[in-house]
Amino acid sequence: WRVGAADFLGGGAEVVRVVGAQPGFSLVVSSEGGATLTALDLAGTQSRVLMSSPGGVVAASAVLPTWGEAVVVGIRAESSWDLALTPPVLPVTVDLTGDSVAITMAINLPNSLNGTFSVRDSGIQGCGVIDAGSMMSGGKVRRNFSACANFPDRWAAGVAARAPDVTIVVIGAWEVFDLWRDGVVVPFGSAEHDAIVADGISRGVNALIAAGTEVALLEVPCQYPVAGGGLSPLPERGEFWRSDRLNILLRAAAAEDPRVHFITTPPEFCTDVSIGNNKRLRWDGTHNGPAGGPFIWTHLRDQILGLPR
Repeated sequence: WRVGAADFLGGGAEVVRVVGAQPGFSLVVSSEGGATLTALDLAGTQSRVLMSSPGGVVAASAVLPTWGEAVVVGIRAESSWDLALTPPVLPVTVDLTGDSVAITMAINLPNSLNGTFSVRDSGIQGCGVIDAGSMMSGGKVRRNFSACANFPDRWAAGVAARAPDVTIVVIGAWEVFDLWRDGVVVPFGSAEHDAIVADGISRGVNALIAAGTEVALLEVPCQYPVAGGGLSPLPERGEFWRSDRLNILLRAAAAEDPRVHFITTPPEFCTDVSIGNNKRLRWDGTHNGPAGGPFIWTHLRDQILGLPR
């Protein structure tokens, strides 16, 4: 593609092109002046500034988002520019952090994606983003979160050890409960509970960003708690309004920083009981099994490849 300055109305009008889905591909722009690239999905519901550089650009690149079958790319430049599409450098290094669901995702990465992703497990058993007080189920105090102390530093240590391209944060197994804190019940869904979870997300995300990684917050899927793996089912996990509320907080956190992104889990977990309640996919309705790994990673593949890095 080649466009000269004379092609811009008024010397700076935006040129728009539709680019077909190219998972992980980058747009590389060369210009003698400043250039800005923006992306918009065809539905017009998502947008991202891919690159914004001042004058004197020699060459700069940005990963093309994967938001379906095509992306609308807008280019605004001060002078003539060249634009090329380049394939991704693989494998993309991925750290999985958060609770034990992250651990099962790392264990069950399908062999077919070994050349696409290099995955490391940095999850903490029994820990999401709450590190004080105790969780309650059925009106009873069940376990405290003392083992989760300093989780932001522990998340960041995983990044420092490996310098991943992206870190995926997986929570939702432990945040769906009422809390017992300082001698009082903090009900799930209350403003106080929301503030505790939002603060935990913020502290964890800020630690990851400071360590130098793009951050992807994984949508909390609908859960179907059943006995499995020696674990007793906790009914609150199966109340979908709870996961919905957590996802509102995760989306809000992603909206606050361009280095933080919200990525989705398979919608079938919520819309198709035969999938959501399939013990072959999730042996206790929460944790991924050998068949669940390929199911969720197939859904995540293009989303991860479309993240900046």
